This record gives sequence, C-alpha cells and structure tokens, in this order.
Amino acid sequence: GMAFPPALALAATGDQDLARRMGEALGREARALGVHICLGPGMNMARAPLLGRNCEYYGEDPHLTAHMSTELIRGLQSQGVMACAKHYVANEMELQRTGSDSRVDERTLREIYLPPFERAVRVGNTGSIMGAYNRVNGTPSCINDWMLRQVLRDEWGFQGIIVSDWGAGGGSAEKWSAGELDLAMSSGPMGNPEIVLPLIEQGKIDPAVYDRKVRHLLTRFIEFGFFDHAQKDSSLEVGSDENYEIALDISRKGTVLLKNESNLLPIDTNKVKSIAVVGLFAELPTGNLPYVTGIAGSSSISVPHPVSMSQAVRDQVGSEVNVISMPDDIATLFKTTNYVHTASDGSLQPGMWAEYYTNTTFSGEPELARVEPDLNFGHGWRLKSWLVQDKKFRRLSVRLNGAVTPTQSGVYQFVKKSNPGVKVWLDCDLIIDDLADFEKTHWLRPTAGVTRELTAGQTYDLKIDYVNIPDLTPHMKSLQFGWGLVDYSEVQEKVRSCDLAIVCAGFDHMTEGEGVDRTFELSYGQREFIEAVTEVQSQTVVVLTGGGACATESWVDQVPALLETWYLARDGAQAVAEILFGKVNPSGKLPVTFDRRWEDNPAYPHYKLDWSKKPYTTDYTEGIFIGYRGYDRSGKKPLFPFGHGLSYTTFEFGDLALEPLPDDGSGNLLRVTCTVRNTGKRAGAEVAQLYVGDEDCSVPRPIRELKGFRRVELQPGESKQVSFMLDRRAFCFWDEPSHVWRAESGVFKIAVGSSSRDLPLKTDFVLNSGYTLKP
Repeated sequence: GMAFPPALALAATGDQDLARRMGEALGREARALGVHICLGPGMNMARAPLLGRNCEYYGEDPHLTAHMSTELIRGLQSQGVMACAKHYVANEMELQRTGSDSRVDERTLREIYLPPFERAVRVGNTGSIMGAYNRVNGTPSCINDWMLRQVLRDEWGFQGIIVSDWGAGGGSAEKWSAGELDLAMSSGPMGNPEIVLPLIEQGKIDPAVYDRKVRHLLTRFIEFGFFDHAQKDSSLEVGSDENYEIALDISRKGTVLLKNESNLLPIDTNKVKSIAVVGLFAELPTGNLPYVTGIAGSSSISVPHPVSMSQAVRDQVGSEVNVISMPDDIATLFKTTNYVHTASDGSLQPGMWAEYYTNTTFSGEPELARVEPDLNFGHGWRLKSWLVQDKKFRRLSVRLNGAVTPTQSGVYQFVKKSNPGVKVWLDCDLIIDDLADFEKTHWLRPTAGVTRELTAGQTYDLKIDYVNIPDLTPHMKSLQFGWGLVDYSEVQEKVRSCDLAIVCAGFDHMTEGEGVDRTFELSYGQREFIEAVTEVQSQTVVVLTGGGACATESWVDQVPALLETWYLARDGAQAVAEILFGKVNPSGKLPVTFDRRWEDNPAYPHYKLDWSKKPYTTDYTEGIFIGYRGYDRSGKKPLFPFGHGLSYTTFEFGDLALEPLPDDGSGNLLRVTCTVRNTGKRAGAEVAQLYVGDEDCSVPRPIRELKGFRRVELQPGESKQVSFMLDRRAFCFWDEPSHVWRAESGVFKIAVGSSSRDLPLKTDFVLNSGYTLKP
C-alpha cells in the first residue's frame, strides 16, 4: 500500500512546492482507486504535544499550516479529486472529542485557528469542509450558525460542501436541516426521509433549505467532473514509483536534526567500525502486529515490505561496518511463558487459566475458558476468529489466574501493554490499575509497569483482569503482559563493545492516535533503556518517532545527537539512514516547539476538561499565545524552538532590505528581501523564516509571528536572494469590538533567520498610518 509521511513531516520540510506535489500524488492514488473525495488535509493546531492527532496536522503556527495545507489542496484538486479541509474548528483535543466544548474567544479564533481554513477557501478553493465533533462556545460545530453561515458562507464566500465528521452533529432534525450542513456522514436525522418528510409536511422544515444543500452538492460534483467520467482511472497505478519517490523526499527533507554535538553526525565509517542499533523501534514488529505508519485511527496504513531501522543502517554501510541490533527488552518480556496455574486436580500446570466473558463485568458463565501459555495478544487477539467477529464480543472481559516463581532473587518488572482496562494483583497486592490512572489523568498510557523485589523459589499468586471498553479506546483490543528481571547488562555489554549506538525510541500506533490523547512521557521502560545505553556509550544517537515533543529531560544532555523523524512511511527508515551517514543533508525545521517539560507549555494550565460540566469544557485561556508565541512572551527557554533544525553545512543571512509597495489593489504592502549563503563545504537547504512583531500596540500581541518562509537549496559557497511579500493583513490584529482587522500606526519589528529564536537579520518598519480590513 501507499503510505506518505504525515502532515507534520511535510510541514517540517518548509517546501510549499513539495506540498503541492504530495497533493498531486494523493490525487493520483485516489484516482487509481476511484476515490472522489479525500478527507483532508487536517488543519487543526498543535496546541499541546499531547493531542493524539498532532502528526495529522501542520504544527502550531497558522501561517505555516495555511500555506502548506493550501498547496496540498491545490495539488490534490488538480487531479480531479476533492479536498475536505478538516476539522472546522477548535478541535485541539482528542479526549472526549464528541462530548467536549471548546471555549475560545473570537480574537483567538480569528488569529490562530481560522486562518488555515480561510486560506483553504479563498486561495485553495477547497471543494468541501468537514465540521468537527466538538462544540465551539456551547454550540455543536456542525450546526454552529456563526461559524458556518456568518464566517464560512457570508464572509469567505464558501459555496462548497459542508460535511459532518462521522457521526458528528447535535440537536434536533430541525436544527440540522435549518443549518448550513450539507451532508451528514455517515448517518443522521437530516438525511432520513422517515424523519424529515413529516417535518416538512408539518411546516417545521422549509424544503428550500434542502434545495440549497443539494445545489451545493451537485454544483461541486459537476465542477469536479464526477458526472462526466468514471473516477477510477485504470491508467494510474496505486503505489507508483513516482509517488513513493515523493514520500521518500518528504522523509528526507522533513526529518529534523535537533542536536549534533561535536559533529557526531554524519557517521564517519572510516572511524566507526561497529554500530549497535537498539530500542523499541530498532526492528519491525513481530508476531501478529502489523507494521503501521502513523498513528492509530483513520490515518493509519499497514504497508507491505517495510524496512527496519537496523536493516536501513546495514544497507548504508554494507560489509564495512559491523551492525548489531537488539530490540528493547520490554518487547521480549511479552513472550515469557513461565507462568503456572492450579489445575482441577490441584497440581501446578504451565500457563495462565483464562476465562473470557461477553460483557465488561465478568458476569455469568464464561463464553470460553482455556489455558494461555503466554499473554502476548496483539490486535484481534489470539482467539478463534468467530469470537472476534461475533458482535457479542465487542464488549469483552477476561480474567486470568496463575502464579510466578522467580529462579533468582532481585528486582523484577511487571509490564502490561493494552488500552485502559487492566488490573494486576501480585499476592493480593494491586500493582497496576491503569483504568484508575486514566480516570485520574485522562491520558492514555498503553504501556504501564511496576518493579518489585522478589525472592528466588517463592511462588507469588498473579491475577489479571482485562476489560475492553470500545467506547473509550475503539482502536485497541489487545493485551500484552510480561514479567522479568530488571537487567540491562546484555544490552549494555553489546552497546559498550560498539563504537556508536543508535537508539530508536518514541511513539507508535499503540501509544498515539485518534480518539485519545497521549502522555508526554515515553512509554514505560524507554527512559530507563536510553539511560542504560548512555551510561556505557557516550557516542549515542537517539532517533525519535512521534507527533511532537516528549519527555527527554533525564537523558537529552547525555546524548550528543538527536533526530526527530515524525512517522516514517515505507521507505522512511532509508531516509533516516541516509541522513545518519551523510548521503542526505538534513534540512527539516520544527513546526512545533519542543518543550523541555510539559509544564512549560503555554497551554499546560488550560489543556484539560472540566469534568464537572457536561458537555465537558476546555478553555483556550492562553488565547493567541500558543506555542512559540507563549514561550516568547514568558521568556522561558524551550528545549528546541519553533523553526529549529540543524544541517551538516552552515548558512549566513545578509542584505536585509525593505521595499514599500504602492497600493495597486493587490493588498501587498511590503517586499522583504535578503540573501542566504551556504558558507560550508557541502550542498544543503535552509528554510528562511520571516517574523513580524508589533511591540507598541493597544492590545497584547506576540513578540513575533511567522509571516513568511522559503526553502532555499544551495551549493557550497552559493548565495541566493530570498523575497517575501507581506500583505496588509500581515500587520493586523483582530479588533473584537469593531469586528475588523486592524493595523495601528507605529514601528513594526521585521526579523529573518533560521528559527524563531535565531534571527540574525532585524530591522524596523514604520507604518505611518493605521488601517482596518473587513473580515
């Protein structure tokens, strides 16, 4: 199958041309499959690193999101495939997304959360827009008159199709029908003639509203040629070489080199003759778990013939370098079989006694009872297929009873990997209760573990209760459990014997996904594993996967080189290996701030649900000061700033010049130019970033805001001029009392550089007279 890196990786490339090419490739894939509408791009903001779908979005900045997503829309729709910009709007929390209410002031909506959708309509001409699950300021998104009629239809002039998210909506059939929603997916009272026709006959629904909805649908279908030809184009190939090359290009350009002390990278194979590739993602999943690119949910794709990180490293070095691979010990724990249970005759027999119930309360007689030799059930379980397919097993509880007997004394770990719903007792002591943890913190912790000191030869009773709650975590019907000595001696011995270690850590589709938010911490055991490696090997590279920042504080200072790869498509590991060994020069830039601690994030005090209210409310109290805007305001130093990304070469910025433009009706006010020079010894790419700040204003404004970015490819010693066009809107804030965009006269700070905190070029621009713009 065809799997592209996620939107966050595309955003990290800073390459608008590549975004358009990816859109074209998605269009070709869709036409090859006969798909009319692609449900994307996702254009919500990475308000917090915990948001489960961050990797499906374009980061924390509205300008970056608006320009990259609009280019993708233009590329996609050029192939005769309709885009569906989503999720409109303020859908920045996956937890309880269908029952939450985003409380956001209008200025924050106008300046941060609406601009990507506005550009998608006004510049991208997106064919459709998807309403979100959540409420906005008390009203469900899909029937929110202010959002859909006043802003989207009347102000922006959108005449395309408004689609609901699957099962989203709210209110009565009359409310659905009277509103601007055109298409209720995948069902809803608005499209049910048995409900609607009597209401029309009773005069409760005006049939003219249905004429308008049908007109929106048919007009766009005609415009896209859906009635003129078959959507499936048999001349196109699913997963063509051209499309795979674009996916590989995104991985190469979107991987971010965060840290590279003493120029550890690229790895010099003349000096490095042995490498250990270790960690949770060093190898492909084994057993019945598929290799999935991306997160759990609607964007996950299983791909055939993937390449592991260890194999990709081997492919780069050939026989010159000895490559040793070793997965994280946690994965091997789940394969343990040293359990016993008491049989009906009173004897101890191998395995755990398991009882399966078709309810979540262990009620009645079990549907199935048997011995399980190990507790390594992945997606779909290791049950008879009829049990999985039978709808009565949609709700499932399993009770496991047995015992363990350690052969040597020491500290042991007991680890589970599953959705919330596991309780574990050791000798009647409740040692794991992840459902209680979930109810306390509301973050998904799929992998949880504890350590206990055990005595050799002593038998300890073990009881495990598992409950599958599909409403809570619909993507995960799985349980893995294991136990064993806490012992990193083997991995440390291998790592110590090598010249360099590569640790593959982060998140995957079991720990990050749609419908749930994730933890800031890496899953259980990863921190300890990285610390054990760095304890014996100073030459360590950590390769991270995931949708943004995570807890690194305990080990990041001991690691000289750090890469963020987001999520890798089929050939993504190849791209990372090419960067590690210098075949490709890294050029990705962070589309999100990397927090040193979650508590430092501007949204931290507010990114939560008020469980005392229903619908549950989440207040966007940080307002416009999300991400780097909030960090700049507080003066806190992030781990890595927005826009940051290193290269194997060096760049120099110079010749900053401002050219005020005549008012010719285009709306452009100022042209900013500068030169970027490659001062190093190898070809590379820099993403020049332009920020604008208004320090003397009647309302609080960010110190700087991204208003332009350009990717520049340069040979050694080569210089290129970069030009940015700033329109009148670039200097405005939303004036809520007057309901207009307003720019006040005075001094604006113009800054250009390689990240939001590395801005060597700075100058002032004086706006002699203020102005207002209609929305």
